[in-house]
Amino acid sequence: MRALIFELRPGNIEQDGLLPALKTHSAALQGRIGLPIVVTSDVVDRLPLAVEEVLYRISQEALHNVVKHAAARQVTLSIERARGGIRLRIADDGKGFETASVPDGHLGLAGMRARAGKIGASFEVDSRSGQGTTIEVIVPDRAIAAAGAAGAADWASSAE
Repeated sequence: MRALIFELRPGNIEQDGLLPALKTHSAALQGRIGLPIVVTSDVVDRLPLAVEEVLYRISQEALHNVVKHAAARQVTLSIERARGGIRLRIADDGKGFETASVPDGHLGLAGMRARAGKIGASFEVDSRSGQGTTIEVIVPDRAIAAAGAAGAADWASSAE
């Protein structure tokens, strides 16, 4: 007997895609707390669902950290073609922090790094006290292709 596995997915990502899901999340966040969040993208094609989900979850955590810690006046979130892949960049103009002095037990950055690694992406944080924070994730084209192939294989095996 085949076990059914249910995964929690962001509301509209599977149907509508990453950019609409991020715009919806950002608009809701902006409506609740009044923080301007500018979301842009030059990527027109859908990415494999596994990649979209990871980029969404990293964005969600980064925005949560901005709200909780940064005291920012504005955030920009962009998804662009860059350096042989897709780049997600979340930048705020908040108070920043010294990355070397993040205490143990603060799992946000570690979780984002782990999620990026899960799909073969790089993860970088650039932050200094008083100068805001930028988080950058680059998913190489080869990782996107591998996620697409794995997703197709998963879909084929679930249809059996």
